[in-house]
Amino acid sequence: MTTATRTVTVDAVEHANVEALRTAAELFKNNGDKASRHAANAREQATWGADWSGQAADAANHATDSAANQLDIAGFSSRTVGQVTDTHAAVLDPTRSVVRMVVGLAHSALMSVHQDGEVSALHLAFIPGIGGTAQGIAQALTGILRGALKLASVVDRASGGTISTISSAVVPPRSDIGEGGIEGAPPPMPLPPVERVDTPHGPVVTVGDVEHADEVITLVSGVGSSSADALTRTEAWARSTAADAAAHGKNVAVVAWHGYSAPGDLASALSMGPAKEGATALREHQQQLRERTPNAKLQVVGYSYGSVVVGEAAAKGGDGLPADEVRFWGSPGVHAEHANDLQLQAKDGHGEVYNEHVPGDMIRLTTTPNVGVHGKDPAAPDFGSESGSWSSYRWGRILDLYLMQRGETDAHSSYMWSPEVNAR
Repeated sequence: MTTATRTVTVDAVEHANVEALRTAAELFKNNGDKASRHAANAREQATWGADWSGQAADAANHATDSAANQLDIAGFSSRTVGQVTDTHAAVLDPTRSVVRMVVGLAHSALMSVHQDGEVSALHLAFIPGIGGTAQGIAQALTGILRGALKLASVVDRASGGTISTISSAVVPPRSDIGEGGIEGAPPPMPLPPVERVDTPHGPVVTVGDVEHADEVITLVSGVGSSSADALTRTEAWARSTAADAAAHGKNVAVVAWHGYSAPGDLASALSMGPAKEGATALREHQQQLRERTPNAKLQVVGYSYGSVVVGEAAAKGGDGLPADEVRFWGSPGVHAEHANDLQLQAKDGHGEVYNEHVPGDMIRLTTTPNVGVHGKDPAAPDFGSESGSWSSYRWGRILDLYLMQRGETDAHSSYMWSPEVNAR
């Protein structure tokens, strides 16, 4: 298959290996079927039962689901590549036949064929009585040949673009593991200090030494995060994230911030009331962090409705949010049209905004590139949060629907334990 930038020539189509394309298509489809079957088997066999419960079981369940989803996505993507390749071959086969026929007719009439599809009558054009006819035939053959080349080029670009989009969407999980590490098991690390401050709305749990940290990560959770189970989960995540950073030589403090009354259910999450209340408290918390550790990088993670809180805290026209970097996990929108609308008080004056989306997360049903429950999708390419191309974005939505149709219902709960998402 030629690349999207290469000019399709007569020789390329005339000698196209359609049979190899068909063989490749079958391989892609067969391998995709196998991958999806393995994903289904993994989901069925990874049942812990009543003997294992709690945070470790939750983490294992989410890790298994995430791995199965990635495998399922790879299978679906492989089958789609196979179908695209099959379609390409189905169009290219008769196109190749037409090109071969025209080239054969031209050569049998002693005419020349250029690589761009032009057929020239050559000396026949100067023979009295047949010159005009020869030129007419050459023009007709040129029209047919260039039409075939154009069709081959269009199909080539479409197939190449689709396959490129699919390939770029199926990438290894982001991970900082091993970055700057040393071979062999890391030495035992002392447990980081844990500080708990009870606010009127909920606790703020800090794991690590804020005053001496190089980076402080604050997690703002969403719907249901004021419950006892949610508090236990976020504290466990903070401990795990800080410990993992320390094991790899990073001096990071992590805050599980519950300083606002989170919505208790989805109906309550339609309101901006909790976000407005939480925004003020979050700005105060981040300002205190800046004062405690002025040289540290401050990262804020807004998870689900927590991203609405973060968006409100950094809303245009307000005081701004003391943060060098903001990450949105599974966001239903942040009431902003563009990342530049978010006012971040970064140390260098250039705050960064990123978006994370776990495949299959149904939160994406609440928002679109233009409008949503809490504004446009911050994962949309024109939002400006390093989200990639429109083709990748649309393919991502197709993958979400595919996984939902396959029965994925818990992806939105998996961000803290998902290997695709690592707070940095």
